[in-house]
Amino acid sequence: MPPEFSFLCPLANGLHARPCSHIAEIAGRFQAEANLTNRRNSRVANLKSVLSLISADVLLGDECLLRFAGTDEQAASVATRSYLEKDLQSQEEVSPAFEAKKKSLPRSLRKLEVQTVYGIPLSKGIGQGALVIAVGTVLPEIGKHDPAGNIDDERRKLASARAALRHELQELIERSASETACGILKTHLGILDDPAFMEKVDHYAQQSKTASDAIVLAAKDFADTFTQSKSEYIRARAADVLAVCSRIYQLIYGNDGEKDALVLNGPAILMAEGIDAQVLLRMDRTHLQGIVFGEEQKTSHVTILCRTLGIAAVTGAAEVKRTFHAGQEVLLDGSRGLLLSLTSAVQDFYRKQRAIAELRTEKAGRFATITGTTADGKQLEVGANVTSDIEVKSAFQKGCDGIGLFRTEMLFLGKDTPPTEAEQFEIYASAAKSAGAKSVILRTFDIGGDKPAAYLPFAQEQNPFLGHRGVRLYKDNLDLFLDQLRAMMRASVFGKVRIMIPMISVLEEVHWVREQFEQVKRDLTSRGQAFDVSIELGIMIEVPSVVPVLDKIAAEVDFCSIGSNDLVQYLFAADRGNPKVNHLANARHPAFLRLLRQICVQVKQHGKWIGLCGEMGGGARNLPLLAGLGLDEISMAPNEVLFTKQRLAALSSADCARLVEDALELATAEEVETLIDKFVLNGSERPLIELELVIIESHSKNREEAIRELVDLLHQTERTEDPDGVEDAIWDREATYSTDMGLGFSMPHCKSKSVSHSSIAVLRLKEPMIWEEASTVPVRAVIMLAMKNEPGKHMQVMSKLARKLMDEDFRDQIGSSRTREELVRLLTKDAGIT
Repeated sequence: MPPEFSFLCPLANGLHARPCSHIAEIAGRFQAEANLTNRRNSRVANLKSVLSLISADVLLGDECLLRFAGTDEQAASVATRSYLEKDLQSQEEVSPAFEAKKKSLPRSLRKLEVQTVYGIPLSKGIGQGALVIAVGTVLPEIGKHDPAGNIDDERRKLASARAALRHELQELIERSASETACGILKTHLGILDDPAFMEKVDHYAQQSKTASDAIVLAAKDFADTFTQSKSEYIRARAADVLAVCSRIYQLIYGNDGEKDALVLNGPAILMAEGIDAQVLLRMDRTHLQGIVFGEEQKTSHVTILCRTLGIAAVTGAAEVKRTFHAGQEVLLDGSRGLLLSLTSAVQDFYRKQRAIAELRTEKAGRFATITGTTADGKQLEVGANVTSDIEVKSAFQKGCDGIGLFRTEMLFLGKDTPPTEAEQFEIYASAAKSAGAKSVILRTFDIGGDKPAAYLPFAQEQNPFLGHRGVRLYKDNLDLFLDQLRAMMRASVFGKVRIMIPMISVLEEVHWVREQFEQVKRDLTSRGQAFDVSIELGIMIEVPSVVPVLDKIAAEVDFCSIGSNDLVQYLFAADRGNPKVNHLANARHPAFLRLLRQICVQVKQHGKWIGLCGEMGGGARNLPLLAGLGLDEISMAPNEVLFTKQRLAALSSADCARLVEDALELATAEEVETLIDKFVLNGSERPLIELELVIIESHSKNREEAIRELVDLLHQTERTEDPDGVEDAIWDREATYSTDMGLGFSMPHCKSKSVSHSSIAVLRLKEPMIWEEASTVPVRAVIMLAMKNEPGKHMQVMSKLARKLMDEDFRDQIGSSRTREELVRLLTKDAGIT
């Protein structure tokens, strides 16, 4: 009897694209026919087809029956069952964090007549320009093209278009600097070659005798099935099928007079209706200022790309077309989820917001040419993680001290054949030239796990993340490895190239890699090809087994870099992609911190360089710990580099070292978090008032503008990262009781976790204002208190200021002070505010 078994779907989002692709890949290794029947809806799917599996609409808790029939049916059944029982749970996708509700209009704009459409923040940023209504390619009606006399001619059209699209997608993948974009494009490649897709297109071609109808009917079938699902992830895949079918249609018939690509002739906000990831990646995005989606969508590939590419975006803004017209000048606030008419008041408000952002970037920009250094002079290089030579250039423009990790596997993925030595050499040489005298660490290809390559044979593994990946592939694919080593070494004549090997587990692997490394040196010398004879060979420390023998391994390599992403999940045996257990993989847990300290001490004992290139490096909250561990470098996303250097310059390495020592004595992650809170609260306090917190002649005309101006002072001086949160806290107090003192002064105040440094900010108004309707004396100066959650301090400072303001002479001195220095002196020396 053919084997069969049942399973219950454990995934909250159902069997979406990622697990379906794994199931299809496993089933495709065997000759046996393999089917799945969803017992809830009786739909039957071909296990070898991703689209067929998605069409089965398998949701959380659905019971499914799997049957196998053929010569290797038993092996196929065992392999599939093993994946479903042991690895399927790790394929759960966690939705990106979104605001739970739509945000409100900033207080200073609420009283004005501003056309506003509220949406949900999707991708941060502010953009303005003409509103462009972009409609994706709409497939034609059935029967638009007359049936051909020869069905073979129609099939040839379809085959030719599919081949052209395959080539087009592969080129986009090669040009893309984004791993996310590559993954999306590979999904489209998978659809293009999916057996269920090809079968359906061929069926409708035979039936209708036209390529046009075959495309339309196949697209409609899959889209209708997917959009009926209760799973948002499965519904979102309808857009991917439509994208592939639309492009096939375009390649055969053109766009019926429309342009092939979306063209923007000036700064524009795109109202996207049906545009897909391919369109966004093909278009010239020079003038693209932002994207707004009418329907709420968080999991479509085009919305994911907005976040990846840094495009300001808002979703769920259903009223856009009823509120605005095409060509109207609008402003998109991706952080607040707003689309606004571009009035003078809106322009003025956001001009100030941009100025603050530019000022903050400018302040951080002074660190661009300075190596990362603490306040007491301890150097800690701040490097960047990249995936292409294009990103290398950009990373150095953003102030990185070096490239801590160049993920070369992106050159190997999404292709039918591997890149040649010559192709790799050009890319690595370009990266080395861009770096100048600074270091570029090229990691040899880390393929396997969740990054398979089509041209490499991967046997079925129960847990691929613990299996045949990284350095473990190199012996079986020696020519591929040696080609890469040669290309890297040849590129070293153009700059400081260093080579790093991933997934080292034992000393024997280091010995074998070193042999290949030295052999390639000899080969290049015999060929007369130049390279840096002192080029360094290092390893990634990401497998815990390395640590107990690190004294031996450190003696054999030139440098080490900690891959915190894998090291933390392997240490805690907790897949960081699995929401059921990823909370265990905490990089701030004392167990992990002790491991990091052990690594740093042992590597330093051998006089070797030690860096860290995982996600831990980019976390602001982790920085004091990293600065105290004794690392030589931390590496992160390029956009985080300057702000990390700025934060580092405010830290004392001695204080950070003591923080680490204290953390190592603790038992739980929660205790470490409390320790960090205390360190942040006490270790980096700034004066309550500084010159930058005083404006002598404010042009604010009302209470709303005055409070916002004061809050903005806190933001631009790095005293808050959440100005809207501080503003709301101020207004909560205002709603409770009046802060107008009736003496020509107002004292708005709050105590809030949104405040990073307790602060006093002062506005002296050019023109006195009425603070609120009940006020009788115009306000001529506003003193704002914004305090952290420090017990007692809020009321202590407030009462001291209030008593001093009762003194008429003191009030007159504030009113007559000619400079900010005089005002600050009055508040600190005379009022005793320290």
